[in-house]
Amino acid sequence: MTGPRAVRLPDAARAPAGAVADALSEVARLGGFFVVRVGGPDRGWQPLARSSASITDLAEAVARRHRTDEPRVGVSIAQLGHAARLWSPVLATAVRHGIVLDLDGLQRADDGPALRLPRAAGWYADALGDLASPALYAQVTRQLRALAEGLRVKVAPRLLDTGHLRGTGATTGPGLGFRRRSCCLYHRAPNGTKCGDCGLAGTGVP
Repeated sequence: MTGPRAVRLPDAARAPAGAVADALSEVARLGGFFVVRVGGPDRGWQPLARSSASITDLAEAVARRHRTDEPRVGVSIAQLGHAARLWSPVLATAVRHGIVLDLDGLQRADDGPALRLPRAAGWYADALGDLASPALYAQVTRQLRALAEGLRVKVAPRLLDTGHLRGTGATTGPGLGFRRRSCCLYHRAPNGTKCGDCGLAGTGVP
């Protein structure tokens, strides 16, 4: 897979570490998927981008937790959860605080999906101007790409490219309900159900 071209971002657009840490602390109160820990002891954490074993054991742990013997189900649920834990704090920090997070050095907990940054860093979106959106996209997708490349069972590359996601879902009513045309396979786990926006909802598929 090819990723978005790396863009050199101006140092003048850097946000103070304290402002980034405060923003992360505030958005973490929105829920578990918005939590990214910052700093603290290194023990118990491993670099996400350089550890294929990290991704493999995450998928296997997810499969055990959901009591499924289908590798693709564990991989799909792990990928979905990891993507949510990336996009949620990144988008919330940008929308609520005007800061594009710097995810360099992102780590995952040895014993679960929790994420940690060794330091709080980012850029003010207003100071980046037209670079803000591609910078945000690049920060997240390079972490998702590290996940995909480390998995023994591959996820569809369409799940990692914004352009390819166009047309893969539709709004379903005046309340902006949304229905995907894809499935994360969570319903195949023994205690799983269809998600609210699942493409299989209402189709009769168990």
